Amino acid sequence: MFRQKKLKINILIKAAKIFKLSELEKEKLANKAGFTLKITDNFNDYLNLLIYLSPKKHKNIYDKALISDRMYRRIRVDYHPTKASLLALAISLELKTDEIYLLLQKAGYVLSESIAFDMVVKYLLENAQTAKNVFYINDVLYELNLPLLMTREKS
Repeated sequence: MFRQKKLKINILIKAAKIFKLSELEKEKLANKAGFTLKITDNFNDYLNLLIYLSPKKHKNIYDKALISDRMYRRIRVDYHPTKASLLALAISLELKTDEIYLLLQKAGYVLSESIAFDMVVKYLLENAQTAKNVFYINDVLYELNLPLLMTREKS
């Protein structure tokens, strides 16, 4: 999945060169595709810091995020998760909205205003009282026939 994201970003950069876009225009183009070119610091270090600062037990974090133990361990070490998995993890850590945006940016993602999934999640994070719950957000996304914030089905 990370290779696919890298490929898309490379295509965006090549298109920006062809059309001689400024840095601001490049960033806007990437944002429309749901990415950012402003990747800062090490994503895994930042995520591990957030997990370390959380009073929750690891099992509670990955269960609430609806990801497997194996995937959780991989994400903490070196795996680059999808935007949906990262959002679920951030919500399970009960991060504030601005912390979620910062985590997404460090991973190279943004919540774009031109992607339906992103718009719905952004709206729920900023406006709904119960949006800090993966199940609630998934219910709304399911009703709108959009992808869910999860990587596996809970049985």
